[in-house]
Amino acid sequence: MRRHFITHPKFQTAFTLSFVVGALLMVLIIGGANILALQMLANSPTLPMAQKTALAQQASSFYQLILWLGLLTVAGLTPFALFLSYKFIGPLNRLELWMEQNLLGQDPPFLTLRKKDEMMPVSAVLGRLLHKYSARLRRQ
Repeated sequence: MRRHFITHPKFQTAFTLSFVVGALLMVLIIGGANILALQMLANSPTLPMAQKTALAQQASSFYQLILWLGLLTVAGLTPFALFLSYKFIGPLNRLELWMEQNLLGQDPPFLTLRKKDEMMPVSAVLGRLLHKYSARLRRQ
């Protein structure tokens, strides 16, 4: 059985973008603060010229490191965020289909999710709740 990791593109895109952008902002803010500190030290009037030059070079190489870390963050976290969104939206999708079947008057089997799926407790409670109310309706 082939897995489709993108089942709800709008939600998964928004989730992935917010996850990756948040991580990227953290890298850029922390790296930017360090670069700023190096630049401020390099412009200090109390340091000899040799140390100022060395600090300016370190700031430049650190800037390149931050850019590479940003690219690695995006490349590494994008698939991870898509996988997390799939782990979240998969059970919701099955839950949605199951509720639709119930609303259409069909009698689907008790809702079960895969063992590794998230939201197992929520689906169990919803299943019991719907079973309880459908049993009440049948008695009336």
